[in-house]
Amino acid sequence: MILVPITYKGGVYRHNEIIDLIEDLGGYIVQKHMIAQEVVLQCFVPKDDVELIRAIGKPLAGEVIDSPLVGTEIAVVSMSLEIHHLPHPSCDIAEYVRRIGAKSNMVSLARGPGKRIAGINDEERDVINEHDIAVYLLGNFETCIEHKMPLLLRGIEVPVVLCGGPDKETLQRIVEPAVDGYVGNVGRFMHRT
Repeated sequence: MILVPITYKGGVYRHNEIIDLIEDLGGYIVQKHMIAQEVVLQCFVPKDDVELIRAIGKPLAGEVIDSPLVGTEIAVVSMSLEIHHLPHPSCDIAEYVRRIGAKSNMVSLARGPGKRIAGINDEERDVINEHDIAVYLLGNFETCIEHKMPLLLRGIEVPVVLCGGPDKETLQRIVEPAVDGYVGNVGRFMHRT
């Protein structure tokens, strides 16, 4: 039996029937959120039974969404709480991974902004290492990323995905030691600020 991650969203009314069905099929619930008159269940269910859950949930105004990141905790690391670092790309990425099942936490560094003062303290490092993966969001400038990354990666033991303004090839060329993934063209979105 292969279990696949899904999210069930539906009304509170008769949601216990869906919970019982998932458990009877051999699946299990990772998280349950009750928000006003809606319930959100993040769960693992047998692959062959996803359509059955969809069919039974439909009359209850329920919806089944494929959620490949259920059970994953992601640290979204921003360089600071400043308006030009945190709000838009960080929040967009955190919300995106939430929608596909992950639990995301924002981590803002106390000494992240500026090439000369960039660094990470022990508490920040420990918080990041408690996650399954870290997504680092840096700015638009190659030299800034090149100088900061060796300092910001010290002691980080989880996989790191780096996002920055330069394209992917540039990020791969300037970052030593290499990280586990690169997403270019995601820097400061000044037109949104």
